Amino acid sequence: MARKSRIEIVADILKTVDSGESKPTRIMYKCNLSWPRLMKYLELLVEWELIEDDEVESKTIYRITNKGHDIALYFKNIDEDYLRKSPFVIIPLRRSNNSETRGKGRGVRVDIG
Repeated sequence: MARKSRIEIVADILKTVDSGESKPTRIMYKCNLSWPRLMKYLELLVEWELIEDDEVESKTIYRITNKGHDIALYFKNIDEDYLRKSPFVIIPLRRSNNSETRGKGRGVRVDIG
């Protein structure tokens, strides 16, 4: 699996916080990031004023700002546009009881362009 680019990481974090996740551990798991990497990006997003951190009962939570919400919405629209315009469709396959084909993939990529 290829590593995520910086822009993909920023987009994932913004979309996750925008969806209502506020605890850093939940954000870490949803974005599939290591703790040090997540903290680096959270600090950066706070600095850019895309999210804000707040202390609640001696724990840090994160909330999206209006500016961050606008950017998260932009990334969501890009994702939707890409999926709509993609020249490929994933066709799900039925589960197989055959031990030779089990676990070999979940679908077939078909070029429709």
